[in-house]
Amino acid sequence: SLKTIVVTGGTSIASYAFYNCSSLTSINIPDGVTSIGNFTFNGCSGLTSITIPSSVTRIGGYAFDGCSSLTSITIPNSVTSMGSSAFSGCSGLTSITIPFVGGSSSSNTYLGFIFGASSYSSNSNYVPSSLKTVIVTGGTSIASYAFYNCSSLTSINIPDGVTSIGINAFKNCTSMRRIYIPNSVTTISASSYSNSPFYGWNSTAIIYCGASSKLSGWGAYWNYYSSSGILSVVWGASGLPES
Repeated sequence: SLKTIVVTGGTSIASYAFYNCSSLTSINIPDGVTSIGNFTFNGCSGLTSITIPSSVTRIGGYAFDGCSSLTSITIPNSVTSMGSSAFSGCSGLTSITIPFVGGSSSSNTYLGFIFGASSYSSNSNYVPSSLKTVIVTGGTSIASYAFYNCSSLTSINIPDGVTSIGINAFKNCTSMRRIYIPNSVTTISASSYSNSPFYGWNSTAIIYCGASSKLSGWGAYWNYYSSSGILSVVWGASGLPES
């Protein structure tokens, strides 16, 4: 019958602390907690709401595995590492806000890592098909193949401060409809249409750019979506439109 837990102290939530507590719907973690262990909320299939405070710096492997009732989650910028499969089995997730793509800002820099994928080529098999929106809030780069084959995504927001986007970063995101690239991005790698960051997109997708025009560090084929055309661009945008 237990639905809600409010934790009021401590510096960590230990591994397996709430393992298989499938009846819980809401958990409050207090400021001051710095780490969430491995398998901490594994199997909490009824969990619909959880707030991760800005004091947390580490989320362990499989921490939220099987939290199938979560529809959205925000990971604060204080987090510097996330373990493999931290959010695997989150089959109801429609949006996620993350400080970087992957396990950290410098390793395992592809979206599927936190969902259980062992390489970027497996993104499509592990990123939940329900996931539509990704909001990145930190970091200085979007690595090559970061969102490769994430075919369910429809919207991505890249934050100010990111300066580079790698080859095929968003390749084969076939459902994508819009993305925001801030004015801080000075490099977009693409030496041919087949390794454009956007290759394989739907032709109706729109790229919203903070820059007023193409910068010299953007490859000639930066916005190719196939061998037959380029994607529409809105220049001088301040972000994604609300709808």
